[in-house]
Amino acid sequence: MRRFGALGWVVLLVGCAGAADEAVGPTSIVGPAPAAAVTTVSSTTVDVPAGGATTTVLVTTVQSPVSTTTAPATTTSGTMATIPSTTVPGLTPAGHPRICQPWAGVGDRPDLTEMEAIALHDLWWTGTWRMGLRWEVDDDQRYVGLSTTLTDVEGDRDLTVARERRAELHRLNPDLKVLITLLYREASYQADETGLRWWEIGHYPPDSPLWIRDADGDPVPGFGEDADADGTIEPDETLSSLLDFRQDEVIELVAQRALAVEQSGVADGVFLDWWHEHWRTAASYLGGSVFYMTLEEEVEARLRLLRRIRELVGDDFLILLNTNDATAPRSAPLANGTFMELWKPDWSAGYTLEQLVRFEETLSWATEAFREPRINCLQGWRVVTDYGNDAAKVDERNSPENRRWMRLFTTMALTHSNELVVFEDDNAEPGENFHNWYPFWDADLGQPVGERRMSYEGVDGLFIREFTNGYAVYNRSGQSQWVTLPVVATGVSSWHTGSMHRIDDLDGEILLLTPDPEPVDSGPPSPIDRAPGELLRVVLTGDSITDQVAPYLRWILGRTATVERRYHGGTALCDWFVDQGEELGMENLEAWQPHVFVVDHGGNALTPCMADGSGAPLAGVAYTAKNLADAERVVALAARTDSRVLFVDQPVGRGDGRSGTHEVFRSMPGRHPGGSVRYLSTWPAVSPGGRFLQSASCEAIEPGCVDGVGELRSPWPNGHLEALGAWRYARAIVDEFVAAGWVDAADVDVSDRAMP
Repeated sequence: MRRFGALGWVVLLVGCAGAADEAVGPTSIVGPAPAAAVTTVSSTTVDVPAGGATTTVLVTTVQSPVSTTTAPATTTSGTMATIPSTTVPGLTPAGHPRICQPWAGVGDRPDLTEMEAIALHDLWWTGTWRMGLRWEVDDDQRYVGLSTTLTDVEGDRDLTVARERRAELHRLNPDLKVLITLLYREASYQADETGLRWWEIGHYPPDSPLWIRDADGDPVPGFGEDADADGTIEPDETLSSLLDFRQDEVIELVAQRALAVEQSGVADGVFLDWWHEHWRTAASYLGGSVFYMTLEEEVEARLRLLRRIRELVGDDFLILLNTNDATAPRSAPLANGTFMELWKPDWSAGYTLEQLVRFEETLSWATEAFREPRINCLQGWRVVTDYGNDAAKVDERNSPENRRWMRLFTTMALTHSNELVVFEDDNAEPGENFHNWYPFWDADLGQPVGERRMSYEGVDGLFIREFTNGYAVYNRSGQSQWVTLPVVATGVSSWHTGSMHRIDDLDGEILLLTPDPEPVDSGPPSPIDRAPGELLRVVLTGDSITDQVAPYLRWILGRTATVERRYHGGTALCDWFVDQGEELGMENLEAWQPHVFVVDHGGNALTPCMADGSGAPLAGVAYTAKNLADAERVVALAARTDSRVLFVDQPVGRGDGRSGTHEVFRSMPGRHPGGSVRYLSTWPAVSPGGRFLQSASCEAIEPGCVDGVGELRSPWPNGHLEALGAWRYARAIVDEFVAAGWVDAADVDVSDRAMP
C-alpha cells in the first residue's frame, strides 16, 4: 500500500455495491508518463461495529502512482473530469480509443490469460492456429494450401474447440472482431519433405506450378525475420516463398478458403497482407530488384481475388487489407479497411514530419473510402535501441520516447479517423507485432461528436476533436501548444485537471470529463442550544492539512466560536485519545463540553497507534476497521456531552489518491442518522471532480489571489495547501456549520473584515 508522506494518505476505499461492480479483477488506471503507472484494485469485506450492531462493509484497496506534474492557472467552472479504470480484465471501454492487435499480442500483462489479453482489443487478426483451427489434410492430400476445409485442432469436423474460443472472446469483449489471415502472395516452401510431419511441409507441393521461380528454377524468397538480430535478413532466415497469385487456381483456392472461414462461424472476416496498388511486391525479400510481375498484373490479380472473395462471402463479411501508408482506390469499394503498417527505414529513430503528414492524409482518405463497417487500423512502430533483446523489449516499449510516440499515434487516429490504432514492435524482429498495453488506452472518450481533422484555433499541425466524454488533442505543430477548453478536464497522461492544458510537440493527450462525486446527505439541521452571548465551543483535530486550515477557520468563526486545536503532521485519529499517552487528548476535553468535534484526518498508517501487534503498519481490512472503530469512538465520546461531530474528507493527493479515511468518513451520517453526525467533502472546494488541482481562478479578496489566479496546492509531492486552498477549505467547513444550524450566516460574514 502506497503512503503519501506527512499527510499520511493511504489510497483506500470502502465501497458500496456500485463500487464493487467497478472493481472486479485486476484493474489498470490511466496514469502519468514518468513510470509504468498501473493501479491495482482488490476487494474484500470486513465486519465493523455500527451503533451497537455489526455491519459488513466492502473494502476496496487501490494502489496508484503519484504524479508530480505542475500546470498553469486554470478555471474551475464546468463539468469536471474523473479518469475511469477498466472493470474486467480483458475488456476495453465501449468507446474510443479502440485498439487493434495484429497477430502476436500483448507482451507486458502476465496477469492476464491469453484470451483476456486478446479481448483487450476491438479487432484482432491471426493465423488459424490461435483460434483453434487448422486446414484439413490427410494422407491423400497433405498440403494445407490446397485445402479449403477447416477443422479444429482436436480434429473435430464440427469445429467445437474453435467455436468455444470464439464464445469466450465474445464473453470477455462483445465488440471484438476476429479475422483470419489468408496467404496469397507468399507461403512456406519445403524442397525436401523427407521425414517431415504434415504441418512442417510446404504450403503447396515443391514441384507445384503455383510457385514463382527465378531463372534457375528456384523458389523466390517472399518474407523473412532477422532471427540472429544482426540487423540483416539472410537467406537462411527466409520463412516463405512467392506464390503466383495471377493464376486462376491460386485465386480460387484463396477465395474458397475465405468462404470456409465465413461458413465456420469462428471469425468475422479475413486479412490479406501485402496489398498495394502503387508499387510491386513480387520480388525477392532479400533485396532483389528483379520483379516477376508488372504493376498492372499485380493490381489486376489482387482485384480479381478481392472480387471473387466478396462474391462468395457476401456483403457482411469483413475484409482487411494491408496497404501500409498508401491508398488503394480500386480496392476500397470491396474492402472494409486498411492496416496502415507504418514502415520506417531506421528502426532506431521515430518518424519525420513529412511522414506524419502523409499518414494523416492516407488515414483520412481510408476513413471515407472503404465500405462500411470500416475497420481501419493505424499501426506505429516503436523506437528500438536494443535490437533483438527480448528481455529489454517490455521496458523499451515503455520508455518516455515510445510512450510519447504511442500518444501521438493514438491521438492521430482519434482526431483523423473513427477507427482503430496500435503502437508496437516492427515486423523484422522475431516475434513481430508484440506491444505493451498502455494505460493511456484504458481511457473512455466515448463516441466522437466533433469533426475529424479539426484545427485548434487555426494552428497548423494542432488538431482537436470532441467526444462524448472529453477531447483528443494531437500536436505536430513544431512547438508546445496551450489548449483552452470550455470545461474543466483531466489529462490522462499528465493528470493535470483544469481548462488549460499544454501539449508538447510530436505528442498528444486525451482529456476526460465526468460529473462531480455524488454528495452525501448528512440529514436535517441539528441546531445547538446556547445561552445568549455564549460562544460555540469547537474541537478541531487533524494532521498537517488541519494545521494549514486552522488559522482561517479560527478567524472566520472568531465572532461566534472558540476553536480548540489538536493537530500535528502525520497523526491519525487514534493519536488524539488519552489512552495513547496524549494528555491533551479529546477525552480530556469532556469537562470542557465542546459543542462540535471537527474530525479532519487523512488516514496516516505510519503512526504507532496504527500498527499491528508486530509493529507493522495496518493495511487493508485491518486498516479500515481501525479507522472505523476510532471514528465510532469519537461519536460515542460526543454523545456523552450531546456534542455534534463533523467528519471532514480531505482533498485528493497527487495522483488523485483519496484519503485513507474517505469512505469511512462518508459512511458516518448513514450510521448515525438525524443530523448530529455529519460529513463534509472538501473536493468541490479544493479538488473538484476528485482530481488534484494545483491552481484556480479566484477573486481578488481571497488570500493568495494574484491577477485573478491563485495556488490551491503546493508544488511539492505531498500537495499541501497554499493560501487559497486553505481559505476555501476553511470556508467549506464554515458553510457546513451554517447548513447544520450550528452558527448563523450573519455571524460568519467576513465581508466587512480585512483578510488575515
